[in-house]
Amino acid sequence: MQEVGVKRLVAVSSMGIGESWHTLPLFTKLIFKLFMPAARQDHEAQELAVKTSNLNWTIIRPSGLMNDPNVTSYEYGKQIKPKTSRISRANVANLILKVIESNSHIREAITISN
Repeated sequence: MQEVGVKRLVAVSSMGIGESWHTLPLFTKLIFKLFMPAARQDHEAQELAVKTSNLNWTIIRPSGLMNDPNVTSYEYGKQIKPKTSRISRANVANLILKVIESNSHIREAITISN
């Protein structure tokens, strides 16, 4: 991206990665550690690559994705505690568009939750 002049990147990671780990309930932490260690390591590596780039990046950290096609109300922010363990892909896509259109949350990682 840097070689061809792309400046803006919005990457989707996962709730509980990086500094958002402490916002997870204990049960969710156990699931990550016991059943998904490779996925967590991959997301950590992805976020490190994004954060150390010279791009104007935003990382969006959803909880478990589901296929509800409707955009509903949701919360997002740097250190929010998730209300539920699931969020629709439509809500994540809606947030991606908001972030791009408003050119906001540059060099920030934000969590999204219903």
